[in-house]
Amino acid sequence: MRKYYCLLDRAVGNSNKNYDRNDGDNKADYDLPIVRYEKPLQKNAKHVIDVMKRLHFMTTVEMHRELKKAHIDSSGNTTQLYKRLKKYFRKELAIIRSNQSLANKTHLLYKYLVVVDFECTCDSESNNYDHEIIEFPAVLIDVRKKSIVNTSVSILNEVDIFHSYVRPVHNPQLTEFCSKLTGITQEMVDSALPFVDVLDSFRTWMQMYCLGEREAYFAFVTDGPWDIAKFLQMQCIQSQLDPVPHEFRAYINIRKSFANKYCRGRSIPKINLTGMLTALNMTFEGREHCGLDDSKNIARIVIKMIMDRSEIRINEKLVRVKENEKETMLPLEMSREDRDRLAWKDNLPYRVHQISRESFISDEYLDCDTCDENQ
Repeated sequence: MRKYYCLLDRAVGNSNKNYDRNDGDNKADYDLPIVRYEKPLQKNAKHVIDVMKRLHFMTTVEMHRELKKAHIDSSGNTTQLYKRLKKYFRKELAIIRSNQSLANKTHLLYKYLVVVDFECTCDSESNNYDHEIIEFPAVLIDVRKKSIVNTSVSILNEVDIFHSYVRPVHNPQLTEFCSKLTGITQEMVDSALPFVDVLDSFRTWMQMYCLGEREAYFAFVTDGPWDIAKFLQMQCIQSQLDPVPHEFRAYINIRKSFANKYCRGRSIPKINLTGMLTALNMTFEGREHCGLDDSKNIARIVIKMIMDRSEIRINEKLVRVKENEKETMLPLEMSREDRDRLAWKDNLPYRVHQISRESFISDEYLDCDTCDENQ
């Protein structure tokens, strides 16, 4: 092993001592090992994003490998490795994303978008109606796959559709108002399966496209918070599923994304499905309040927004409501719609939490800090 000579005496002023590399008597009291040079880990944006997408599915061996590549301690159990790796790559991801615009990056964030728009039992005269889902539609958009149409414009494809009616249990008889509004007849729901079975069928459909797995990162898209925060949450309670499944708890409220893109310095009368279509010079196709047709039209808006280089990302999630956050009394001067909105927000176990751009960039929103169950 090569010998290294101590220069400490020279550093403290003892310059009389003669250091001669050929003099064995003046060698240092210790040997420094030769350490092989290792090239620092290159912060490749695609690699960082890929690790964050795969992190939840990584094996212990894969975690060890990534930690060693990053020159980070790779000892400990699987949970410790996961936390260490998440902390490091989350910081790297925040640096990368903070230097990039998320506009026109939807294809990097998601492979698929799943548009859902539930239709539920309802009654025009009731404020506190126990809604049950009676139509479960989903439109799958492949964000990356494109095709060329006659106008030579590259458009995104609507890949597949899931659709099922649902048999209500608590209010099995549809009101006249409900049938007229949704176009759903009593015969349609009587011959349908209950929600639990339809949800199982939907998850089977999701598995066909490996949604949620390593290579098929996706997000749900809704027109407002109500489909997931209100209707799905109420249905899960009524079907005794208790907590809202984790895959539904974070989603894209397309109204917020639309407002961020098109409403700056521009007056749009009302941001709803019809208003968004009108603002984009589009017209509604199909029957309004038909869940499937609503979903298809929302998908058309999403596709147009992606083509317009919009920033489309998860912007809302459900978190557990704490007792001290609930309203004890509702103001009498509020409209019936506002009172109903506050009532269901306070009476349901989860509330809507806004996801800031910073929280999304750092992936902080993925932490289930407010969950009280181990899922």
